Amino acid sequence: GPLHTLAVDGGEPRPIKLGEELTLADGSQVKALRFLPHFTYDIAKKEARSLSDRPMNPALEIEVAGGSKRWLFAHMPGHDHGKAGPKLSYVYSPGGLSAETILAVSGAEGNVLVRRGEEDEIVPLAEASEIAGVRFGKLYAQARLEREPATASEEMKNPAVLLQVTDQGKSGSTLLIASKQDGVRLSNGSVLTFEARGDEVKAFRSYLSILDGQARREEVVAVNAPVRVGDWMLYQVNYDPNDPKYSGLEAVRDPGVTWVFAGFGFMFLGVVYMIYVAPRLRRREA
Repeated sequence: GPLHTLAVDGGEPRPIKLGEELTLADGSQVKALRFLPHFTYDIAKKEARSLSDRPMNPALEIEVAGGSKRWLFAHMPGHDHGKAGPKLSYVYSPGGLSAETILAVSGAEGNVLVRRGEEDEIVPLAEASEIAGVRFGKLYAQARLEREPATASEEMKNPAVLLQVTDQGKSGSTLLIASKQDGVRLSNGSVLTFEARGDEVKAFRSYLSILDGQARREEVVAVNAPVRVGDWMLYQVNYDPNDPKYSGLEAVRDPGVTWVFAGFGFMFLGVVYMIYVAPRLRRREA
Protein backbone atom coordinates (compact mmCIF):
# COMPACT_ATOMS: atom_id res chain seq x y z
CA GLY A 1 0.00 0.00 0.00
CA PRO A 2 0.98 3.68 0.03
CA LEU A 3 3.72 4.86 2.36
CA HIS A 4 3.41 8.01 4.48
CA THR A 5 6.52 9.55 6.01
CA LEU A 6 6.89 12.51 8.36
CA ALA A 7 9.93 14.60 9.17
CA VAL A 8 10.35 17.42 11.66
CA ASP A 9 12.45 20.49 10.84
CA GLY A 10 14.07 18.77 7.86
CA GLY A 11 15.21 15.78 9.91
CA GLU A 12 15.16 12.09 9.08
CA PRO A 13 11.77 11.03 7.61
CA ARG A 14 9.90 8.38 9.59
CA PRO A 15 7.17 6.12 8.19
CA ILE A 16 3.75 6.23 9.81
CA LYS A 17 0.56 4.27 9.26
CA LEU A 18 -3.01 5.48 9.59
CA GLY A 19 -4.24 5.19 13.16
CA GLU A 20 -0.72 4.88 14.58
CA GLU A 21 1.21 7.25 16.80
CA LEU A 22 4.78 8.27 16.05
CA THR A 23 7.43 9.91 18.19
CA LEU A 24 9.54 12.25 16.07
CA ALA A 25 13.19 13.21 16.46
CA ASP A 26 12.35 16.27 18.60
CA GLY A 27 10.30 14.13 20.98
CA SER A 28 6.91 15.35 19.76
CA GLN A 29 4.19 12.78 19.23
CA VAL A 30 1.79 12.76 16.30
CA LYS A 31 -1.01 10.46 15.21
CA ALA A 32 -2.12 9.85 11.61
CA LEU A 33 -5.90 10.23 11.46
CA ARG A 34 -6.93 9.96 7.80
CA PHE A 35 -5.60 10.26 4.26
CA LEU A 36 -7.24 11.99 1.27
CA PRO A 37 -5.58 11.31 -2.12
CA HIS A 38 -7.31 14.22 -3.93
CA PHE A 39 -7.85 16.79 -1.20
CA THR A 40 -10.41 19.55 -1.49
CA TYR A 41 -12.35 21.59 1.03
CA ASP A 42 -16.11 22.04 0.74
CA ILE A 43 -16.77 25.55 2.03
CA ALA A 44 -20.54 25.09 2.13
CA LYS A 45 -20.35 21.91 4.22
CA LYS A 46 -17.16 23.01 6.00
CA GLU A 47 -15.52 19.65 5.55
CA ALA A 48 -12.53 18.16 3.76
CA ARG A 49 -13.13 15.44 1.19
CA SER A 50 -11.44 13.69 -1.74
CA LEU A 51 -12.49 14.38 -5.33
CA SER A 52 -11.17 11.02 -6.57
CA ASP A 53 -9.01 8.04 -5.66
CA ARG A 54 -6.08 9.35 -7.68
CA PRO A 55 -3.22 10.99 -5.72
CA MET A 56 -3.62 14.42 -7.33
CA ASN A 57 -3.30 16.35 -4.05
CA PRO A 58 -2.30 13.90 -1.30
CA ALA A 59 -3.06 15.14 2.19
CA LEU A 60 -2.64 13.56 5.63
CA GLU A 61 -4.57 14.69 8.69
CA ILE A 62 -2.58 14.36 11.90
CA GLU A 63 -3.15 15.05 15.55
CA VAL A 64 -0.30 16.53 17.54
CA ALA A 65 0.04 15.75 21.22
CA GLY A 66 -2.31 18.08 23.03
CA GLY A 67 -5.27 17.58 20.66
CA SER A 68 -4.27 20.00 17.88
CA LYS A 69 -5.22 18.75 14.40
CA ARG A 70 -3.83 19.86 11.07
CA TRP A 71 -3.56 18.82 7.43
CA LEU A 72 -0.18 18.13 5.83
CA PHE A 73 0.15 18.27 2.04
CA ALA A 74 2.68 16.30 0.02
CA HIS A 75 2.83 19.02 -2.63
CA MET A 76 3.51 21.70 0.00
CA PRO A 77 6.13 20.24 2.34
CA GLY A 78 6.75 22.30 5.46
CA HIS A 79 3.57 24.36 5.06
CA ASP A 80 1.76 24.33 8.42
CA HIS A 81 -0.99 26.92 7.73
CA GLY A 82 0.25 28.99 10.68
CA LYS A 83 -0.43 26.23 13.19
CA ALA A 84 1.59 26.18 16.39
CA GLY A 85 3.81 23.20 17.06
CA PRO A 86 6.63 21.38 15.28
CA LYS A 87 7.43 22.16 11.63
CA LEU A 88 6.44 18.95 9.87
CA SER A 89 7.05 17.80 6.31
CA TYR A 90 4.92 15.10 4.71
CA VAL A 91 6.00 12.78 1.89
CA TYR A 92 3.57 10.47 0.12
CA SER A 93 4.86 7.48 -1.87
CA PRO A 94 2.29 5.37 -3.76
CA GLY A 95 2.87 1.65 -3.99
CA GLY A 96 4.84 1.41 -0.76
CA LEU A 97 8.10 2.88 -2.13
CA SER A 98 9.96 5.10 0.24
CA ALA A 99 11.61 8.27 -0.97
CA GLU A 100 15.02 6.53 -0.86
CA THR A 101 14.02 3.47 -2.92
CA ILE A 102 15.31 3.33 -6.51
CA LEU A 103 14.42 0.65 -9.07
CA ALA A 104 16.64 0.08 -12.12
CA VAL A 105 15.36 -2.41 -14.69
CA SER A 106 17.82 -4.23 -16.96
CA GLY A 107 15.96 -5.82 -19.85
CA ALA A 108 19.10 -7.38 -21.33
CA GLU A 109 20.02 -9.13 -18.08
CA GLY A 110 16.42 -9.76 -17.03
CA ASN A 111 16.70 -8.41 -13.51
CA VAL A 112 15.84 -5.42 -11.33
CA LEU A 113 18.27 -3.51 -9.16
CA VAL A 114 16.55 -2.38 -5.95
CA ARG A 115 18.50 0.29 -4.08
CA ARG A 116 17.36 1.24 -0.59
CA GLY A 117 19.69 3.84 0.80
CA GLU A 118 23.16 2.28 0.54
CA GLU A 119 21.91 -1.30 0.15
CA ASP A 120 21.54 -2.91 -3.28
CA GLU A 121 19.54 -6.01 -4.13
CA ILE A 122 19.26 -7.72 -7.51
CA VAL A 123 15.92 -9.45 -8.11
CA PRO A 124 15.11 -11.58 -11.19
CA LEU A 125 12.52 -9.95 -13.44
CA ALA A 126 9.53 -12.16 -14.21
CA GLU A 127 6.09 -11.45 -15.57
CA ALA A 128 3.53 -10.57 -12.87
CA SER A 129 6.29 -10.32 -10.26
CA GLU A 130 5.96 -7.69 -7.54
CA ILE A 131 9.14 -5.97 -6.41
CA ALA A 132 9.14 -3.28 -3.72
CA GLY A 133 5.44 -2.66 -4.23
CA VAL A 134 5.70 -2.42 -8.04
CA ARG A 135 4.04 -5.10 -10.18
CA PHE A 136 5.82 -5.82 -13.46
CA GLY A 137 4.12 -7.00 -16.62
CA LYS A 138 5.45 -8.65 -19.74
CA LEU A 139 8.91 -7.71 -21.01
CA TYR A 140 9.01 -6.89 -24.74
CA ALA A 141 12.38 -7.33 -26.46
CA GLN A 142 11.51 -4.94 -29.30
CA ALA A 143 8.47 -2.97 -28.29
CA ARG A 144 6.19 -1.16 -30.69
CA LEU A 145 3.05 0.68 -29.74
CA GLU A 146 0.11 0.00 -32.04
CA ARG A 147 -3.29 1.60 -31.79
CA GLU A 148 -6.43 0.12 -33.28
CA PRO A 149 -9.27 2.50 -34.16
CA ALA A 150 -12.54 1.86 -32.37
CA THR A 151 -15.90 3.58 -32.01
CA ALA A 152 -17.45 4.67 -28.73
CA SER A 153 -21.01 4.58 -30.10
CA GLU A 154 -23.01 4.41 -33.33
CA GLU A 155 -23.68 8.17 -33.32
CA MET A 156 -21.92 10.15 -36.06
CA LYS A 157 -20.16 12.53 -33.66
CA ASN A 158 -16.58 11.97 -34.78
CA PRO A 159 -16.69 9.89 -37.98
CA ALA A 160 -13.53 8.39 -39.43
CA VAL A 161 -12.66 5.85 -42.10
CA LEU A 162 -9.71 3.44 -42.21
CA LEU A 163 -8.20 3.20 -45.69
CA GLN A 164 -5.85 0.64 -47.18
CA VAL A 165 -3.99 2.58 -49.87
CA THR A 166 -1.72 1.06 -52.53
CA ASP A 167 0.32 3.59 -54.49
CA GLN A 168 3.32 2.79 -56.72
CA GLY A 169 3.53 -0.72 -55.33
CA LYS A 170 3.57 0.40 -51.69
CA SER A 171 0.66 -0.40 -49.39
CA GLY A 172 -0.26 1.15 -46.09
CA SER A 173 -3.23 1.93 -43.91
CA THR A 174 -4.26 5.39 -42.77
CA LEU A 175 -7.11 6.73 -40.68
CA LEU A 176 -8.94 9.75 -42.07
CA ILE A 177 -10.95 11.74 -39.51
CA ALA A 178 -13.61 14.08 -40.86
CA SER A 179 -13.13 16.70 -38.14
CA LYS A 180 -9.38 17.05 -38.82
CA GLN A 181 -9.66 17.46 -42.60
CA ASP A 182 -6.53 15.37 -43.12
CA GLY A 183 -5.72 14.00 -46.54
CA VAL A 184 -3.63 11.35 -48.25
CA ARG A 185 -1.62 12.66 -51.20
CA LEU A 186 -1.01 10.17 -53.99
CA SER A 187 1.88 10.10 -56.43
CA ASN A 188 -0.34 11.35 -59.30
CA GLY A 189 -1.03 14.57 -57.39
CA SER A 190 -4.56 13.72 -56.24
CA VAL A 191 -5.58 13.88 -52.58
CA LEU A 192 -7.96 11.57 -50.75
CA THR A 193 -10.04 13.28 -48.06
CA PHE A 194 -12.95 12.21 -45.90
CA GLU A 195 -15.91 14.48 -45.28
CA ALA A 196 -19.02 13.51 -43.32
CA ARG A 197 -22.27 15.17 -44.33
CA GLY A 198 -24.78 13.16 -42.34
CA ASP A 199 -28.07 12.63 -44.19
CA GLU A 200 -27.32 15.23 -46.86
CA VAL A 201 -27.79 13.87 -50.38
CA LYS A 202 -25.17 15.00 -52.86
CA ALA A 203 -27.01 13.79 -55.96
CA PHE A 204 -30.04 11.79 -56.97
CA ARG A 205 -31.02 10.26 -60.30
CA SER A 206 -33.81 8.22 -61.84
CA TYR A 207 -33.55 5.25 -64.18
CA LEU A 208 -36.16 5.51 -66.92
CA SER A 209 -37.54 3.03 -69.41
CA ILE A 210 -38.81 5.08 -72.39
CA LEU A 211 -41.12 3.73 -75.09
CA ASP A 212 -40.46 5.88 -78.16
CA GLY A 213 -42.69 4.55 -80.91
CA GLN A 214 -41.97 0.85 -81.15
CA ALA A 215 -38.49 1.13 -79.62
CA ARG A 216 -37.77 0.93 -75.91
CA ARG A 217 -34.66 2.49 -74.45
CA GLU A 218 -33.16 2.93 -71.01
CA GLU A 219 -32.09 6.39 -69.85
CA VAL A 220 -30.81 8.01 -66.66
CA VAL A 221 -32.11 11.45 -65.72
CA ALA A 222 -30.42 13.55 -63.04
CA VAL A 223 -30.21 17.14 -61.88
CA ASN A 224 -28.73 19.26 -64.70
CA ALA A 225 -28.77 16.18 -66.94
CA PRO A 226 -32.22 16.04 -68.62
CA VAL A 227 -33.34 13.41 -71.12
CA ARG A 228 -34.91 14.28 -74.49
CA VAL A 229 -37.97 12.36 -75.66
CA GLY A 230 -39.00 13.71 -79.03
CA ASP A 231 -39.80 17.40 -78.60
CA TRP A 232 -40.00 17.03 -74.83
CA MET A 233 -37.30 17.34 -72.15
CA LEU A 234 -37.58 15.41 -68.90
CA TYR A 235 -36.00 17.07 -65.84
CA GLN A 236 -35.32 15.61 -62.38
CA VAL A 237 -36.95 18.04 -59.92
CA ASN A 238 -37.43 16.21 -56.59
CA TYR A 239 -37.42 12.87 -54.80
CA ASP A 240 -38.64 11.20 -51.60
CA PRO A 241 -35.78 10.03 -49.34
CA ASN A 242 -38.19 7.67 -47.55
CA ASP A 243 -39.47 6.09 -50.77
CA PRO A 244 -36.76 5.30 -53.33
CA LYS A 245 -39.44 4.27 -55.85
CA TYR A 246 -40.78 7.83 -56.06
CA SER A 247 -39.17 10.35 -58.39
CA GLY A 248 -40.44 13.78 -59.38
CA LEU A 249 -40.01 14.59 -63.08
CA GLU A 250 -40.91 17.70 -65.03
CA ALA A 251 -41.75 17.50 -68.75
CA VAL A 252 -41.00 20.66 -70.76
CA ARG A 253 -41.78 21.33 -74.43
CA ASP A 254 -40.54 24.56 -76.00
CA PRO A 255 -41.28 24.69 -79.73
CA GLY A 256 -39.85 28.21 -80.04
CA VAL A 257 -36.41 27.39 -78.70
CA THR A 258 -34.99 27.26 -82.26
CA TRP A 259 -36.06 30.84 -82.93
CA VAL A 260 -34.59 31.90 -79.59
CA PHE A 261 -31.16 30.57 -80.55
CA ALA A 262 -31.52 32.12 -84.00
CA GLY A 263 -32.18 35.48 -82.30
CA PHE A 264 -28.98 35.06 -80.28
CA GLY A 265 -27.12 34.50 -83.53
CA PHE A 266 -28.50 37.67 -85.12
CA MET A 267 -27.63 39.64 -81.98
CA PHE A 268 -24.05 38.39 -82.20
CA LEU A 269 -23.83 39.40 -85.84
CA GLY A 270 -25.19 42.85 -84.96
CA VAL A 271 -22.54 43.34 -82.30
CA VAL A 272 -19.81 42.35 -84.75
CA TYR A 273 -21.21 44.80 -87.30
CA MET A 274 -21.31 47.69 -84.80
CA ILE A 275 -17.78 47.11 -83.50
CA TYR A 276 -15.85 46.16 -86.62
CA VAL A 277 -17.82 46.82 -89.83
CA ALA A 278 -19.55 50.15 -89.14
CA PRO A 279 -16.36 52.05 -88.10
CA ARG A 280 -14.59 50.98 -91.29
CA LEU A 281 -17.50 52.11 -93.47
CA ARG A 282 -17.49 55.52 -91.78
CA ARG A 283 -13.76 55.93 -92.38
CA ARG A 284 -14.20 55.16 -96.10
CA GLU A 285 -16.99 57.73 -96.44
CA ALA A 286 -14.81 60.33 -94.76
